[in-house]
Amino acid sequence: MAEILLAIKYGGRSELAHPIGRAMAAIAAVEERAADTIVVPVPTTAPRFRSRGYNPAALLASTIAAQLGLPLASRLLRRTHDRGSMGGLGRDARRAQVAGSFVASPKVAGKEILLIDDVFTTGATLSECARVLKASGALRVNAITAAGVSFETD
Repeated sequence: MAEILLAIKYGGRSELAHPIGRAMAAIAAVEERAADTIVVPVPTTAPRFRSRGYNPAALLASTIAAQLGLPLASRLLRRTHDRGSMGGLGRDARRAQVAGSFVASPKVAGKEILLIDDVFTTGATLSECARVLKASGALRVNAITAAGVSFETD
């Protein structure tokens, strides 16, 4: 899985996101969802989007939304700051780095969110996204990632 995700993120192999997204949708389908659930990808930074031409989480989210018959809402969560790579950072440093990096649209109010990302490392990014979505009125935020990594805590 690590090789596939690295190929998607850094090797330009965007087509590999679709089978991974289908597998994620099969897992997500096990849990019952509210009728007003929307699928929201974790946004990437503008420089990374420009260099790749896509957001890996958005590719996964698109497939998941289609498979589950849920609306995809790629613009309801935005990344406002690019604070650099989090590679090699510990849990507390990651939390500090993503704090204040996202903003959610008030259109999430009253909705249940299925938040999509490619990798779960410490949970800092997903936690910050969920915090912002809830602060903007989302009723509930669930998340699913394609993979998790083994990580030493601070």
